[in-house]
Amino acid sequence: MSQDLEEYHDFIEELKPMINEPEFNQVLNQVASSIPKQKRFLLKMELKRLARPCIRLIDLRGLVDGQCRPYIHENKQHYLDDVAIDTFEKQVRIFGEYTIGVYEATTNTDNNYRVMHKKEQLSAGKQKKTPSKLKLKSENYIAPLVQFGSFTQREEERMNFSVVIEIFTAQNKSLQANTIDISVNGLKVRAGKEHLFKVGERITVQFRGLEKEYALNKRQGVSYTISIVEQSHDAQKLYLKRIDDTPYPSFDKFLKQFIHGNKRRYKVNLDNTLMAIKNKTYEQYYIPNFSSIPVYIDKVGEEYVPKYALANDSNREEIQYWANEIQDLKIGYILTTERIKQALALPKGQQELFIFVFNHIKNEKVYFYSASYAELEVKPELKSLFLGYGSRKVSWRVYKLQLTDMDPKQSFRPLSISNSINDSVKRQNQKPSPRLMSRLKNLKHIAVLTNITDDVSTEQYQKHKIKRDQLAQLKIFGHPRNKPPALVTVYRFKYYNQRRETRFLLRTAVQIKIGLQVFEGHTEDFSTKGLRLRVEVGKHFPQIVTKTYSSLSRSSNRLPISSI
Repeated sequence: MSQDLEEYHDFIEELKPMINEPEFNQVLNQVASSIPKQKRFLLKMELKRLARPCIRLIDLRGLVDGQCRPYIHENKQHYLDDVAIDTFEKQVRIFGEYTIGVYEATTNTDNNYRVMHKKEQLSAGKQKKTPSKLKLKSENYIAPLVQFGSFTQREEERMNFSVVIEIFTAQNKSLQANTIDISVNGLKVRAGKEHLFKVGERITVQFRGLEKEYALNKRQGVSYTISIVEQSHDAQKLYLKRIDDTPYPSFDKFLKQFIHGNKRRYKVNLDNTLMAIKNKTYEQYYIPNFSSIPVYIDKVGEEYVPKYALANDSNREEIQYWANEIQDLKIGYILTTERIKQALALPKGQQELFIFVFNHIKNEKVYFYSASYAELEVKPELKSLFLGYGSRKVSWRVYKLQLTDMDPKQSFRPLSISNSINDSVKRQNQKPSPRLMSRLKNLKHIAVLTNITDDVSTEQYQKHKIKRDQLAQLKIFGHPRNKPPALVTVYRFKYYNQRRETRFLLRTAVQIKIGLQVFEGHTEDFSTKGLRLRVEVGKHFPQIVTKTYSSLSRSSNRLPISSI
């Protein structure tokens, strides 16, 4: 894009989806009515250029701050990183095919070294810096936040549609704006900055662009209230919601028919569904594989009682640590009311404790001992003894206890699509039963226990000298067996592994030939079209295999072979 058109970047982005539509010229004149005709012509030419089909292959290896991999589109192989793939797919959805606009957007992502270098030059007064000396800011390494359980459900379809409207404020001030998307009871609008809109403000909208083509009442406007205001450097986006006290049935009927008849033409807005798919994908991968123990805490009066724990394949052994000689779970010992209150008294985001734990077996009975860091600080004469003695035991553990608030209403997880789609969706969107909610009604917090024991710190604790005649003093940190903790019920996370075919366990010796070299190993499991092998690592192991499977452990390499 030329520098002359940089200031109209937002207009270009807004008009991209309309470039191949028959009424493009009309929409351009409406959206860019405030732009001089000469500039408007240049905008049109720029948009036409961006919409031209492109045959160039994209190879970003070594050009972006990301790991590039092969990406196939229409039988053409590009090399893109995750950011570029996301940009590529979004732009293809906008233009409908691989165009010059898709190419330019993909090769100018924010993590492109050239783009970052250019931004750094501008911010530093255009001081000359070579790419080899480019220092990336720490912000570039901040991972995006994925909020689990965040699935926005829409009650009705929303369609991408740009049309000129006129907004009347409560003071009867008139402003021209453009819609971004539209539904029967909602509207997203792009407006100028000449009026400072506020959340909760009541406005009236006249659909001037639609009035020219359809028989709408030009005197009666549609009343909305502002739900969200997003500010940018040259405009503001308004999220509007219809007001129920001013019905307009004829307009409702028109809008329903208009969206139904044009949604394939203008594309239904699926941002909420795409976000829900992304969040659900992370959930399905993370929850079955994280090693911490989530424990749900009831609040009864002023007492905090651990009630339920969530188990998976990765934290199962950690939960089993708290089982005594008859396999009764005693994890409630570590989650006392006093400790939970101590953590909750800390500022939000810092509600955590470090707890040291070990157990002692005597007469075939298991005795648990635990102490938080704060509890050891109160008794400095026993701190060294507890750490020195406990760290010498095989059962020594250091836990990080983190607390977060929860609400039983969060158990209701509707789909991102509305009940009106079909009966199957409506059944899945039913709220939890009253019986279940009655069991969850007192849950107020989730305690996450994470084992952070490591060899280096354990060796440091073992340097504390201990005196055997003082060990009896550690009884104050022991949990008496005649006062059992609250019963914690363990529920296993239901994870469905979507395998295409059955996999069988089989261990048998194999030889692997790579070129002229032969390696010894054995199978771990197999299926009709797959095989997993374990190969001992040696000094002559090929470098190419080490690079290809960089996530393998030090003692052995697991080679997932897709087909033999």
